[in-house]
Amino acid sequence: MATFLLLWALVLACVSALPPDEYRYWISPECYDKDPLFDIYPKEVFYAARSAAERLADPTDTDFQNAFWALFKTDVNDPTQYNYSPDFEAIYGETKMAASVIVMENLNSLGNEWKSTTDRNQAHVRIHCDDMDRYEDIGDDPFRMWDPVDNRYVATPQGVQPCKLEHHNGITQAAANGAYFTIDICENVWIALGYLDRGLGSASGPAYAPRRIDKYQNFKATQEQLDLRHIHIGELSQAVHPVQILFHEWMHAFRYHMLDFPAPTGFTGGWPNAMAMTTQQAIQNADTYAFLGLLATLADLAPDFGARGATPVGGYAFDRSWALRRNNQKWMEFVADPSIDGGVWVNPVIAGKLEVYRDITGTRHTRDYSL
Repeated sequence: MATFLLLWALVLACVSALPPDEYRYWISPECYDKDPLFDIYPKEVFYAARSAAERLADPTDTDFQNAFWALFKTDVNDPTQYNYSPDFEAIYGETKMAASVIVMENLNSLGNEWKSTTDRNQAHVRIHCDDMDRYEDIGDDPFRMWDPVDNRYVATPQGVQPCKLEHHNGITQAAANGAYFTIDICENVWIALGYLDRGLGSASGPAYAPRRIDKYQNFKATQEQLDLRHIHIGELSQAVHPVQILFHEWMHAFRYHMLDFPAPTGFTGGWPNAMAMTTQQAIQNADTYAFLGLLATLADLAPDFGARGATPVGGYAFDRSWALRRNNQKWMEFVADPSIDGGVWVNPVIAGKLEVYRDITGTRHTRDYSL
């Protein structure tokens, strides 16, 4: 407990070295053509970040401390200092803190310091959903295009708008002067959700909108009986794709400047990639924060509603028995252990398997979209 309070003292001591604490974001009108309730997605990102930060700050929330350890490979009370991302330090100077301090500082900022604006020119983050169709060729340079909305040149390293490339779901780009970032949610996201070919909310299309984890749970209720334990956490991140994409991309933007560490396959993101990172890589990796936000949301999600209107009970977390052996190398690899289940057992956390606990630790957080 004393170590934990010392870490928070370090946070307060370093605040003056960090950027200001008020930011604005703007949503382009075409995003509402994709989903009329699009404004819920950034608010869901802020809720997840806020919940994760508050759970990390709670010394009694041991279930969430296990989630932190799984993603960042260190204990929440470990005082070892690590660097912020290189792009952050290029702007603000070298900044070293304990892993949990860096993570909580970033999550607190994302969860509490952003407000929407209708004035695009005021926005530090500008969200677009036009699949980069606004980009214009400039003729003499195949690797640059002109963005007439934000009035700037943008890099197109492969000669086309990045959203037109297969597997691209979201792109974050900085303005040349660093004053703002654009986040593009690519058409691939909406196609994957079936929004474009089936019609949002129609009888043949999704019966829930916006796409939040609790809405997904209700949608799956007929098959899973409100139980998401049989679904890999990677699939759950896909289930709330716009939220996860926005969370990930926001961590690239001002003022976080997080990186993408490539997976062995050449793609970034995904649970196996997150599990393979070192502590320093995880601290600087956008997708790690998005997964931690998802795990906070799942901890808040009651798997057993009981009677309608009853107080929610329990939540989702990683297997508690794993925490007792998390420093054992066998638990960090997909390795058969002959002493467990005849040698066919593997680490449930690396396998992305969640458990239900009626006595989930910490405090349940509810969505407050007024923030």
